[in-house]
Amino acid sequence: MKYYHCILTMMCLLLLQACNKQKEGEDFSDPAESAEAYYNLLTLEQYGRFVSGMANADNMPDDYREQMELLVQQQMETRWQKHGQWKSIDAIDTQLYGANSDSANVFLSISYADSTQERIMVPMVCLEDEWFMQ
Repeated sequence: MKYYHCILTMMCLLLLQACNKQKEGEDFSDPAESAEAYYNLLTLEQYGRFVSGMANADNMPDDYREQMELLVQQQMETRWQKHGQWKSIDAIDTQLYGANSDSANVFLSISYADSTQERIMVPMVCLEDEWFMQ
């Protein structure tokens, strides 16, 4: 019985660790995956984390950052009232440019609950091996 209890405990710990890695271990080494991840944060209403995905967000004054988060929230609420929540967000193209391919335009296709589709371009920049929105 103790053997099964030990195995069950180990499985729970491994599962917990895997779940934590999924949350914390977001990979921002690819511009398309990064853009998708940032926009998926909006569906979770994590506006602060979305703003953190902007280049130089760490250097924003606190009041400016709060205003930016509120602006993003208001914009999303307006879109969702008009078309409903997003059903899917997919990167459909990426164009790298810059001397070291450290800039990119990522094109996202967004599907809304009312079947409306929107295509947007997200300019991205690579800073210290991570992609951020410009």
